[in-house]
Amino acid sequence: EGDELNWVKLSSGSDELIIATTDGKAVRFSEKQARPMGRDTTGVRAITLRKDALVAGFDIVRKDANLLVVSKRGYGKLTPLEEYPAHSRGGQGVYTMAVTERTGPLVGMRVVVNPEEEQLIVISEGGQVIRTPIENIRVAGRQTQGVIIMRLDEGDTVATIAGVGGTEEAEE
Repeated sequence: EGDELNWVKLSSGSDELIIATTDGKAVRFSEKQARPMGRDTTGVRAITLRKDALVAGFDIVRKDANLLVVSKRGYGKLTPLEEYPAHSRGGQGVYTMAVTERTGPLVGMRVVVNPEEEQLIVISEGGQVIRTPIENIRVAGRQTQGVIIMRLDEGDTVATIAGVGGTEEAEE
């Protein structure tokens, strides 16, 4: 009760998935670990959520790609997916971003295959919108907080992100 479906992605049945949480953790695992089930079943645990954490997003792992993460206070970064070791589903994951009071929690993530061809749209709660080339976003390690992607007005926060261009268009 109270659960809702937020994302759907078409996969091959043998892909790897990556799931990130609002507290800056991510887990990468084979989708074969999540067996097909009926509509009325509860499914399987993909990641163990720490207290007050929520799932911020998920995507399909692609070869030679980066993970883009964006926080509530406008910070973001790209990290090579090769820095995320494959684990069994259900664990707490590894750090994908240093979530601090300055950055705020993660609000979105997506796998980026062609940063030269893709753009990031960031929308704030107050209605501010920016569109920036993903190739302009810094590549950084998993345990860093990233750089400011969107300068927000006082009291405003990032509501959502969307990616445009590349091999596919996706809304997060």
